[in-house]
Amino acid sequence: MGEGSETTSTEPLSPPAMDDQSGKKLRALSTGSSLDSDGSHYSKKRLNMPMMYQLYESQYDDLRGTVYGPDSPDFHPVQAAETMRKALSGIDTNDQVIISTILYHDNFQRQKILNAYEDMYNRSLLDDIEEEAGGYFLEICQALFKPAHQYDTMNLYKSLSNRYGDHSVAIELACTRSARQLRVIKETYSTDFKKSVERDITVKVEGVFGRCLTMLLTTSRDETGKKPDDELVEKHAQILLTTPLEEIARSSALFEQLFVGHSWKHIGAVLDKVDEVRKDDKELEAVIRKNRTIHSEIRLMLLTIMKVSRNMQIYFAEKLHTAMTGDRPDHATIIRICVTRSEYLFLFNFDLPRMFRRAFSSLGRVAVGLGGVQLGASAAVALTDKQLNKKPEWYQNAVRSLESQLKRLSKYGFIESESTLNEAKEVLDKVAEIQNCELQWRIARVLAEQAELCKCKDKKAHLLHEAKEHAKKALAVEPGRGVAGAHKWYAIVLMRLDSIEKKSNHGGEIVTHLEKATSIDSKDPYAFHLLGIAHYNNRDYKEAVAACEKAEGIKAGFSASNLYYLGAALKELKKKDEAVKHLKQAAQLVPKNTFDGKNISKAKYLMNKLGLKPEEYEPEDL
Repeated sequence: MGEGSETTSTEPLSPPAMDDQSGKKLRALSTGSSLDSDGSHYSKKRLNMPMMYQLYESQYDDLRGTVYGPDSPDFHPVQAAETMRKALSGIDTNDQVIISTILYHDNFQRQKILNAYEDMYNRSLLDDIEEEAGGYFLEICQALFKPAHQYDTMNLYKSLSNRYGDHSVAIELACTRSARQLRVIKETYSTDFKKSVERDITVKVEGVFGRCLTMLLTTSRDETGKKPDDELVEKHAQILLTTPLEEIARSSALFEQLFVGHSWKHIGAVLDKVDEVRKDDKELEAVIRKNRTIHSEIRLMLLTIMKVSRNMQIYFAEKLHTAMTGDRPDHATIIRICVTRSEYLFLFNFDLPRMFRRAFSSLGRVAVGLGGVQLGASAAVALTDKQLNKKPEWYQNAVRSLESQLKRLSKYGFIESESTLNEAKEVLDKVAEIQNCELQWRIARVLAEQAELCKCKDKKAHLLHEAKEHAKKALAVEPGRGVAGAHKWYAIVLMRLDSIEKKSNHGGEIVTHLEKATSIDSKDPYAFHLLGIAHYNNRDYKEAVAACEKAEGIKAGFSASNLYYLGAALKELKKKDEAVKHLKQAAQLVPKNTFDGKNISKAKYLMNKLGLKPEEYEPEDL
């Protein structure tokens, strides 16, 4: 389709001039009630909306749409209908004006526009669009004009009836629609398809997955907004920590206990607690993603629950990005998300940066618990705004989203989950211009961790140099009390640059910053471990042994790599028996990351050089 002469405008549409007769005929189509002075348009009763639409509006305050509903004084269905008619007339159809006009209005307003168009021109707007448009553009226009509850119900029916067994859309709906919306979907399902959702799932979806899906779709979730119960959070976290994932995936009773009916805040708090105390330093999300013994749809359901509990907007944005950037664009997913999130995507793309800037303009700084010491499992990020709970929901959501990422990036170990890093970077990019030590070193960490996962040498180097600049910014604004994370991650970036660039040699500088990090935070085994590696690389073997032993004293057996460097340094000091002892321990540990795996191999090679046979150091069960 070519472009017409119309230009797209994001300014409010002004009401057209009309005579008295036209005004009388079309006055019923207009919804011109004004907004409250404070802008809280959702607080008004929309008595002119059919009950089904009132029920189906989002009940989540933090998912405020950027397109106001029928309370908006800027809604003029007559002028919108005229704009659509002009865009559809003439030699060339102006698709840009069509889509802009549709997206400028919410779903209920679009129904009013359909009625206005038919009354004014005695024609069907959808029929006219079908005559002029085609392909995916036509499909998305038709979907945008379909009543929201009917569109969701149709997608649920198609997902349950999918002959290829792909029920991902049903999972998405179950996890992202409010309790009221799910009730409307159930009622519409029964009306349109003459059967209940529960009965249809029983027939079409078998096993534990079917039972879990039924519970998510039919059990009301707590949406009171109250603070999670700490005791219940602890109880559920312990269940997740002590119960094998395979058992949870096979038990609908356990699934119900952990994930059904609870608020998203509660589930998010449970998952954060689990990630804090896991002994292997791997995030639960990454563990689930890599577990291939769990039924694929149960795995997808668990991952969806985890993502939605942390940030529903980011879940949709990530899903849309994946659909658009794959080997083949997933048009069905692109259309579905664009349609169902048409009143929210603008918030994510344009509101979010402003949210963070506005939040931090009054917060001033981000303070970290324990007087600036890098956070351990029990510490929490504390934002210096005592009145946060009195702020608007959008403000709280922005701050807490950032707070969540800061907390996750304060773990002592390393992150190998690409999705976790991408999610963190998405949030931190919004505040990258703020000169704050706590923010800047975490941005450096994300870039350094992404570089470690990168296979392209040039891209790896680029990411590390970018990380170095952010680490420098962090140190430039470091408060007087010192920030361990800033020194530690600056040293890590320098170490990784030295490993890929032959002319790079920061040995002395690395030691200086790691010594500073360990003096600020004396409970971080990884910082002492890295200090041991730095001393080893500088051939200061006594210092290397002391640092690695200090790390073991803090957390014995936390890293096969630490035991390897301890053994290697002892070997250089001609202490063979002690060296062999630690090298054996390293060889018998399960690697927690790629670095561990490489150093376990090095430990075995070193023991072979020392005259040991494989049966002397391999684990007994091998």
